[in-house]
Amino acid sequence: MEMTPPCLIAIHHIDDMDEEVFHHCLSWLPEDFRHPIMRLRRKEDRDRSLLGALLIRYALSRACSLPWKDIQIQKNEYGKPFLSASSTIHFNLSHSGHWIVLMLSEHSVGVDVEQIKSMDFTGLDLFFASREWDRLSSYEGQQKLEYFYDLWTLKESYMKALGVGMSLPPNSYWIEEDPCITVHAPEHQQNWHFQQYALSPDYKLSACSASPTFPADICRLASEHFVNLVSQHVSDIKKGITAPIRG
Repeated sequence: MEMTPPCLIAIHHIDDMDEEVFHHCLSWLPEDFRHPIMRLRRKEDRDRSLLGALLIRYALSRACSLPWKDIQIQKNEYGKPFLSASSTIHFNLSHSGHWIVLMLSEHSVGVDVEQIKSMDFTGLDLFFASREWDRLSSYEGQQKLEYFYDLWTLKESYMKALGVGMSLPPNSYWIEEDPCITVHAPEHQQNWHFQQYALSPDYKLSACSASPTFPADICRLASEHFVNLVSQHVSDIKKGITAPIRG
């Protein structure tokens, strides 16, 4: 199984997928992955979930030189997916608004993307450590909104890298950003590293990794182009042609 440098892929999806294209792409997934997608009520949610599932398989197939049909994805007890055939390839997926983002690495990773929207902060203090909330409360207007999403995506990426989801109370640890981004978590003493990326003006994107090495850039793809890449890759796999992903 080939190894790969870390990579970060972002799919930009604006228009609804054509129904014929959607069902053709859906057929590339195992049956047990199709049903949860089809149970989603909103068209945009089905599209994002399908593109996310395809992105995971495309990246893993390319990185590990695995035949498409041999990719077996399982979930841990907290719902984090992992590649059952390997303990050396880690990945994490996030989507919000018009973006679907995947990070792939040889080390545990978490990634979170959030679309910046106006919001009511009432009651949100329960999700932050007191020192985080105090700093957030010191800001006003757009600065407060921007800082909230910076902090929230960092916290989400950390919980996802740990693989424990919301079973870890988000107010039980805190993130400091000066002089560098650091997590203080009494129950988890492992060193974690963080990186933030400028994805789009209306979005925040943060990544957390057990390794200090992060992708230098984001590989951005329009969803239509990505679907064409997947189609070609599936065809190439059948012909025995493979090409690894480069970070």
